Amino acid sequence: MTDQSPEVETPIKREGETLRSLEIIIAADEVESATLEAARSMAQRLNLPGFRKGKVPLAVVRKRFAQDLQEQVLEQLASRHVSAILDKSQEAAVGLPRLKEHAFREDGSLRILAHFEVQPPVGPG
Repeated sequence: MTDQSPEVETPIKREGETLRSLEIIIAADEVESATLEAARSMAQRLNLPGFRKGKVPLAVVRKRFAQDLQEQVLEQLASRHVSAILDKSQEAAVGLPRLKEHAFREDGSLRILAHFEVQPPVGPG
């Protein structure tokens, strides 16, 4: 896998005093690259009837295990992009962000909506 740093400018939206959300659109070429890498990794581990272990064609893997590949790609890309955005922001997340929505779009891109909590503001007291 290439070491691409996510170049996404996504504003973090304030949903409440401690709740924040962010919407991320990941480009189709990055989604395809991650899917291809996940399919290669899976093909090396598979042992399907009619194929030698580790020699399953990528087309077979992508067709037969499409749902598993999508879940793996979603988890990988969401984790990478959300972490990069939170590292660059001034918001300090309390706990792990939760994926509220995701959609693989017709153009091949991926839309992710994540929510996370931050510490409440502390006044002088």
